[in-house]
Amino acid sequence: MVKHRNKTGRPGAPKRRLGLGVFFGIFIGLGVAIAVTFYVNQATQRIGDNHDVVGSSAQPSQDPVDDEVDFDFYKLLPGEGRAPDLSREARDLKGVQNGTIYYIQVAALSNATEAYNLKARLA
Repeated sequence: MVKHRNKTGRPGAPKRRLGLGVFFGIFIGLGVAIAVTFYVNQATQRIGDNHDVVGSSAQPSQDPVDDEVDFDFYKLLPGEGRAPDLSREARDLKGVQNGTIYYIQVAALSNATEAYNLKARLA
């Protein structure tokens, strides 16, 4: 015959309180985040307070400024000028052969037969 043991008499593993650990973890994380925020803000304030270091030792430039400037784009206004004919230059360049060859990747295939089939369809 099998004897059944009384489970209440045997000491079991202590129950863990998971909720308390999560609470402490969040609390510590918030504390670290607040500390980093204050540290970064104080560092930027220290950098921003350097405006007194320069002071008034900088003096404005005494070079004369030429207020009379002639811009070329005013000559191209309607009725005052004519735009250059770019189509003639484009026709002249059409006959010029450029030695550059460009390759365009159409697909990335795993085997050669699919690549040859795609090449035949595109040709």
